[in-house]
Amino acid sequence: MGRAENPIAPCTTSLHALASWLRQRRADAQVSYTELAQRTHFSKATLSRAVSGRTVPRLVVVKALAEVCGADPAEAERLWKGARYDARNTWPGHGASRLRIDYVTTFAGLHLALLELYRRDGSRPYRELERQAGRHGQLPHATIGRVLTQRAHPRREFVLAFIQTCGVTDEDDLEVWGRAWDRAQAAHILSSPPPRRKSRPGHRPTRDQRNACRHP
Repeated sequence: MGRAENPIAPCTTSLHALASWLRQRRADAQVSYTELAQRTHFSKATLSRAVSGRTVPRLVVVKALAEVCGADPAEAERLWKGARYDARNTWPGHGASRLRIDYVTTFAGLHLALLELYRRDGSRPYRELERQAGRHGQLPHATIGRVLTQRAHPRREFVLAFIQTCGVTDEDDLEVWGRAWDRAQAAHILSSPPPRRKSRPGHRPTRDQRNACRHP
């Protein structure tokens, strides 16, 4: 199996868990990095870096390593999402904006909840989410960007498609998200100013009436 590996670098708890899990799966499978490189088509340096704890590896590398070692790909992705989430959300006060979806009553709150879910899913590229959604036009990557940056209110079907792509599949949870959108939409309608009524055009005098005014 070669020389002993360096200790995992100081990192977040979630990244340490991912690196440890990958190392243990490789040890259980008794596969060298040379063999891994041959079977995954990633370099030995890339694979070693993936288990070093210095940075969050790409998901495709994690899945490839897990597959060769006969490990559970779902568990590999779960650990990766946790590490990716923590790595991207380390600013002071992080977590203060976390919202329970059943408390959401406005589109502002719904935007925050969608963004939180997106981050917990690993902040994957928008185009990857679009491809995973499958059906054409269901989750356009441009629309994802506009919604997550609060430049557009999402439609109900967008919300349901988005959360399913991010791993929310339980029917009860889908209903909760759907009701959150219903509340946000109702609040938006109530807060919107009534449409301006078009003023009726004034009565236009006939030619005879205009002539009568000119020649009393």
